[in-house]
Amino acid sequence: MRTARKLICIFLTALMTAGLVPFALAAVDVAKIAETEAAFRTLQAAIEAASPGQTVELLAEISQETTVEVDRQLTLDLQGHTVTSSVGTAVKVTNGTLTVKDSVGGGGICGSGKVCLEVSGSASLLLVSGTVQCVSGTGDAVAIQNTGSGGISVGNGGIAKAKVYAKTNSQQANKWAYGIYNKREDAGDTATVKIFEGAEITGSAYESGRGCGVYNYHGDIENYGGTVTGEGRYGVFAESGEVRMIAGTVKGTSKTGEGCGIIATQATVSGGTVTGDYAVNGKAQISGGYFNGGHGKLAAGTGLSGGYYTVQPPEDYVADGKAVLDCKEKSGGVTYKYMIGSGETSLTADASNPDSATVNKPFQMKVVLKNNADFPLKGKTVTCGTISGVTDSNGIAKLTFPGESTTGRKSYTVSFEGDGAYEAANCTLNITITEKEPAPAPKTGDSTPVLLLGMLAVLSITGIAVVSRKARKER
Repeated sequence: MRTARKLICIFLTALMTAGLVPFALAAVDVAKIAETEAAFRTLQAAIEAASPGQTVELLAEISQETTVEVDRQLTLDLQGHTVTSSVGTAVKVTNGTLTVKDSVGGGGICGSGKVCLEVSGSASLLLVSGTVQCVSGTGDAVAIQNTGSGGISVGNGGIAKAKVYAKTNSQQANKWAYGIYNKREDAGDTATVKIFEGAEITGSAYESGRGCGVYNYHGDIENYGGTVTGEGRYGVFAESGEVRMIAGTVKGTSKTGEGCGIIATQATVSGGTVTGDYAVNGKAQISGGYFNGGHGKLAAGTGLSGGYYTVQPPEDYVADGKAVLDCKEKSGGVTYKYMIGSGETSLTADASNPDSATVNKPFQMKVVLKNNADFPLKGKTVTCGTISGVTDSNGIAKLTFPGESTTGRKSYTVSFEGDGAYEAANCTLNITITEKEPAPAPKTGDSTPVLLLGMLAVLSITGIAVVSRKARKER
């Protein structure tokens, strides 16, 4: 029996050596250089063989226990595949610019350690499409971390999605999840994070932790149209540098009521939407955009010259020549009740005003006062000489004029003198004074004239019939 077993083992070994048994699998190529079609069994080998400027394409799913290092300018095309690291950092860029894209869709770079993708030294990262994801069970989670002086750009103008996602499942207090952590500690070096349309950046933490979309220690953050979300506290947190928001969305949520859209030492917002229990905290120059949330501790130097708000902005920070105005602006399913505007107003004649009035009889005219958001102004006084009226909730003021002693076309100038928030405005009312009061038009639904005509018609017909019978008798 033993001899037979040995013979079988020898035979199978010979078959596998000759490559004749299906389960004797050869190693699989996982990446290739697009320009040369050279294929490699590890991603690291393909990167090391590629020349600067070339593209490395994934051919299969990759699971690794080591960090792939990139030290030259390359493009990594995921082609729908995923690079997964079970320990530590999945990819580290030490020099040059790494461009990551996914020409197929569904591909990504995933890590379960503290950091998934790290950029250091003078290197930079362009995430055009695809996903970079880090999920930690017990500690902090960082999807993309920049410790160097190079920059990070996410998005491509909306052509395809570029997702950055970090989540910590730890229930310990103060555990952080950063979508992007720009943590350069040398104040002499700055690195800018640029976010474009198509980008979705999220930091998600357990309710006792801290979720932050983008955290900035040194450098600037610029949003040109992407979406940044902090689930657990901050959308964007900038300890230094400047946050510049031109478009896109920044949102900070928290079950404890401490969510903040933007917290920054300096923020400049000209567009986009900021949402949070506190929309902006720190020093800010705001000329536009939508702000859905309260106001944090706005610092000295803050200037509000534009924008729409769900909560009334503090008057102390409104720029000179501007004012907090009432409005009903709708965007993204949210109604914004306030805006910062120039205080311009419009005063117009109401459409229901009469065209004429009778000599020596009083008459009433109405005007409508609105701000430059086309919102009616309530409680404002308008005047025409000694005659005055106060606007109601619809911005309408009624003015009663004494009867005119002469007939003809008359004109009256009505004015709003302005106040601390709104500028002055005026309009002209025209009316024709007639000798006699015009006959009133029949009221809608009044059937009296119709009934009278009907009765006359019946009497007439009856009379004709009576005369006709009398004539026949006389014959």
